[in-house]
Amino acid sequence: MRLMDDLEKTKEQLIAELTVLRQGISRSAATPESKIQQYIDELRNQAKRERMLAQIDFRIRQSLNLQSILDAAVDGVRKLLQVDRVAVCQFVGQANGKILAESVLQGWTIALGSEVSELYFPTGSEVGQVSSPAWRWAIADVYKAGLSDIHLKMLERLQVKASLVVPIVLGAGGDGTATQLWGLLIAHQCRSERYWQETEVDLLERLSVQISIAIQHAGAFAQANAELQERRRAEEELRDALQKLNFHVENSPLIVIEWDRNVQVSRWSGQAERIFGWTAQEMIGKYPQDLRFIQEEDQPQVEQVLNSLREGSQRNISRNRNYSKSGTIIHCEWYNSALLDSAGNLVSVLSLVQDITARVEAEEHRLAAERTRQMELQVAEMHKLSNLKDEFLNTVSHELRTPLANMKLAIHMMESGATPEKQQRYLHILKGECLRETSLVNDLLDFQRLEADRLPITPELIELDVLIPRILAPFVSRADQRQLNLIIDIQTTVKLSSDRQCLERILCELVNNACKYTPPGGTIVVGVQQRDVIEISVWNDGSEIPQEEIPHIFETFYRIAGNDHWSQGGTGLGLSLVKKLVTRIGGCIQVESRANETTFIMKLPLPVLA
Repeated sequence: MRLMDDLEKTKEQLIAELTVLRQGISRSAATPESKIQQYIDELRNQAKRERMLAQIDFRIRQSLNLQSILDAAVDGVRKLLQVDRVAVCQFVGQANGKILAESVLQGWTIALGSEVSELYFPTGSEVGQVSSPAWRWAIADVYKAGLSDIHLKMLERLQVKASLVVPIVLGAGGDGTATQLWGLLIAHQCRSERYWQETEVDLLERLSVQISIAIQHAGAFAQANAELQERRRAEEELRDALQKLNFHVENSPLIVIEWDRNVQVSRWSGQAERIFGWTAQEMIGKYPQDLRFIQEEDQPQVEQVLNSLREGSQRNISRNRNYSKSGTIIHCEWYNSALLDSAGNLVSVLSLVQDITARVEAEEHRLAAERTRQMELQVAEMHKLSNLKDEFLNTVSHELRTPLANMKLAIHMMESGATPEKQQRYLHILKGECLRETSLVNDLLDFQRLEADRLPITPELIELDVLIPRILAPFVSRADQRQLNLIIDIQTTVKLSSDRQCLERILCELVNNACKYTPPGGTIVVGVQQRDVIEISVWNDGSEIPQEEIPHIFETFYRIAGNDHWSQGGTGLGLSLVKKLVTRIGGCIQVESRANETTFIMKLPLPVLA
């Protein structure tokens, strides 16, 4: 608009000058008519230039697009100055530039888009020196201007004969704004030399100012538009993210509930509506206590969870029972996460809730079934123990009565006047049956003491290669009577720290069992080996324990099914007593039975050397 104002002032000035001229003509008839006409033509040309300048300014101001501004400027300037080429060069680096806009008559070289180096830069000019006179020059003849060879050759490539250049400066003004040399506005005469008028230079400078203003406006508009586009893009991304989030929330198998800083419902998902029965409209803005939502017994636990979130806990997991709208109890697992502000105050809480009612019911059914199974096992065990007890009582009763009956018969025969020879035989029977009765009573008493953990243990250093032959000596004659081979396999001296009586009792029981169940012609081997522990084994052939019976072989009162309990005698206490004695002296025992062979292996710790 400033150009329009200048044009209006110039018009008024021209009218005033024309009036003065006419008054001078009327006073002096001696003024040549040709001079008057020449003056009038100059005034008309000046008015025409001012109009064209205003039109260029108007076209520049019509657009906020930088390229449109520059195209309008170079086209208007070329027509205004009647030159062969007008171009705008923008600096893109130190002493480098690029032709962004050009208006050139047909037939002359096109420079648009060219990247140039020192093309329009006279000697002594530097980018950044906005106030330097070197950036404003009018060259009437490039061959007489004293240009450098490089500068002259570049102008020759563009067929330039005369050149007029003014700077385009951004931020220039009286408001203290920092200035920046943006580029150059250039006019070329290619057909011939040209002497530039001061008015032409002035017009080009005025246009460079308008171009500078338009560039700044276009830049501000472009920046504002870019920021607006970025904001729109961010808003669109945010809308997409919210849309995706809402989609996932509404289609999640988990219940999604959001609470505000006052623990009021601010989001109630579709799954929450389906599980609990209340709609979002009914729940938004409600406190949990506003509805019969939490089972009474779980209220203290829920309040404790809420207090921990209010006090700064950012996440917790809890379980409680909730009511649905219809009153059904729903078991829920709550995953709560709290959003806190910079001061640590609660902003909101997000709850992901899983309905675990089916899982809880299944677990309750499983526990009930497990309890039932345990009860059934206990009942079965009680029946088994009862049967064992009955069998034990029958066996003990038989085992106790048999020696007494034999003793009673032997006494009766002795009282009947038996010969001395027979009396000696009956006396031998009395001693054997008395020992048998004593052994049975001792087994029962020892078992009771082991059960009550009252059997004393007296460890001592024992040489097994000496002790074992002594223990097995009474079994030699018995083995001979039953046609058995009894072998002791001890390769070297082995010392053991243990209780002598317990060890003797264990070996006697194991060898006695082997004698019972080894058929005539069979072999029994008692062996000792020393590795990281001391192993004492009792092996026999000719008999095998069924694999399904092995886990029960050391149980109290247990006797292998199918065996004739009365033919071999015994109460079912022997191996159980062995297992407890081995444990008592700090060892362990196991049994292996296959291929018609059976082995009992007792492992005892090595003695601690002083």
